[in-house]
Amino acid sequence: PLSASSHRQQPHGGSGGMKMRLLERRVLEALEKLESRDTVEQGAQTLRGIIEGLDPSSLGDLCWLLRSLFSDRVTPSRTWARREQLLLLPAVVQHFGRSTVTTSVLKERILPILIAALERAHDVGSSAAAAGGGVGARELQAQAQTQVVEVVGRVLGEIVQGLMVVEEGKNQEGFLEVSTAVLDTLLNPLDPGSGWDMAVKRRCILVLSALLPVLLRDAPVHGQDSRMDDHMENLGLRLMQGIMTVPGAQDGM
Repeated sequence: PLSASSHRQQPHGGSGGMKMRLLERRVLEALEKLESRDTVEQGAQTLRGIIEGLDPSSLGDLCWLLRSLFSDRVTPSRTWARREQLLLLPAVVQHFGRSTVTTSVLKERILPILIAALERAHDVGSSAAAAGGGVGARELQAQAQTQVVEVVGRVLGEIVQGLMVVEEGKNQEGFLEVSTAVLDTLLNPLDPGSGWDMAVKRRCILVLSALLPVLLRDAPVHGQDSRMDDHMENLGLRLMQGIMTVPGAQDGM
């Protein structure tokens, strides 16, 4: 678990502060490299190396990393750049482990990034259409939005599977905690009166359709009792209620 002493913010003075400033510069430079197809692989490798070099027991390092990777100072505009940026999240969770769950960083910091990606999928599609010079703009826009949904589904699947790598039958509490956090994030926009537009709701349903088989496959591994039955029944009920509020959503499932 993350140590109590690691509940620190990014240091600003001394050698520690200098080290973090240099690391932040490397992160920003690597994010910029994601924008070019010629350097995207190099940028992604650099970022993964930075992740692996951080202290996995430090909440401060984890929070600093998320702020730096998803800083407003550098927002990838290319479809492939945003894809690589999001694909870093499973590596972050794998490096810092289940502490991302016990400290609520998964629920409060990481999962909202993915919902924001679904919300901005239209912007990604528009950027892709503009980059195409107007040729087949509608098709390019639809394709880019579909890719965002697929990437978010892949990222969530890898995060769930990574956190569920435990001894068989000995982590039911962990399964309940992780699955609740992930599914709540996707189901909340479907709740009546949530304020999310229909496009985001549909994207959440498409992600759920890809993610649910992963969760249903893993659920029996972690044991069954009345709490698990109630948990899955409640999630299923919320899902069906949400689907009924989105016209044509049944086709997505």
